[in-house]
Amino acid sequence: HRDLHSFPTRRSSDLVIVWLHGGGNKAGRSQQDRIGPSLATLGVVVVSLNYRLGPLGFLAHPALTAESPHDSSGNYGLLDQIEALKWVQRSIAVFGGDPDNVTLAGQSAGAVDACLLMSSPLAEGLFERSIMESGDCQGVLNEDIRVPLGANQISGDAEDTGGRLARDLGIANGPESLVKLRRLSAGDILNAWRRDPTLDFGAIVDGWVIPEQPARIFAEGRQIRVPVLVGSNADEATVFGHGVQTIAQLHRYLRADAGEYASDESRLYPVRSEAEVPAEFLRIQNDSFEYGAYSMAQAVSRAGARAWLYYFSRVGTGTRAPLGAYHGEELLFLAASFPSDWTPSPGDGQLSLAMRTYWVQFARTGNPNVAGMPEWPAFDSHREQCLELGSTIS
Repeated sequence: HRDLHSFPTRRSSDLVIVWLHGGGNKAGRSQQDRIGPSLATLGVVVVSLNYRLGPLGFLAHPALTAESPHDSSGNYGLLDQIEALKWVQRSIAVFGGDPDNVTLAGQSAGAVDACLLMSSPLAEGLFERSIMESGDCQGVLNEDIRVPLGANQISGDAEDTGGRLARDLGIANGPESLVKLRRLSAGDILNAWRRDPTLDFGAIVDGWVIPEQPARIFAEGRQIRVPVLVGSNADEATVFGHGVQTIAQLHRYLRADAGEYASDESRLYPVRSEAEVPAEFLRIQNDSFEYGAYSMAQAVSRAGARAWLYYFSRVGTGTRAPLGAYHGEELLFLAASFPSDWTPSPGDGQLSLAMRTYWVQFARTGNPNVAGMPEWPAFDSHREQCLELGSTIS
């Protein structure tokens, strides 16, 4: 809480990366991805932040909506991120950062949120570029505050979910519901959420922070137009487990995912026996990450900004090898720091340095290319190339 002006101002003006951690907007913390030390050595001021999660960050409720001057509730976690970006604009020069050279970056849910902020009028002017690793918001439909969707595993609406949590806590919707909810401890709310795993809290289309479906905003080119660096990993879903094991479970999943188009999706992922289901379900999930990254690059370039698309395929050796190029593995290379069970391989250091160099150059200029490194062409819908980051870079 010290006055920032009591710190000596650094004279240099370095580029700034604001990092949003992953965790499904339900878990995680600002320091879980230790990319700051490795990027700081390349002249970056890295800002990581905590934001409210789960029902504390994304609970929508009719009574909360009614008291809002914006006729909105939920998305408090996104509002935390916007406030952090405003703090960067006001204060980052004290730490040697340039408020006019801010890149918003994140992985998994952090990438989804970075995408969502590109679709939010409230974030206009707060960042100049965006890096999204293994997550996007415009290749899917997002839960709506009041309108049930019946797709993307979304059956109800956000206010209904908030009302169900309140009822789990013994609080009916009415004039006293907010008073009673605010008397509860955070622990009471989190414990009720844990007891009812069907309650899902995340970012929503609320009509204010996120004014309408990002899929429509991006399709019409109305997002915040900044260059993006975006991509996915070859084997994203291996760390998520195999929740779908039978043909019947797969068909239920597809109906919840694609709604009236479930039969079309089923034809794309045919199975002839129960034994084929786990691998095909894994392929569906991996493809969804790849499609999100590809469609983001396509939407951004169509709107007149430049996009750079990557595909991370590096497979570790040792105990992690069966996971392939799994969700979050690229963060180890960006951090240049590997866990104790990682088996070093020739080329790990070279790939790590290359990725950090590309990422930092993009944050510095909006173009990741550096002399002496493999050329990374901007995404072109006619050529549809990406840069593969794996045992080789090409």
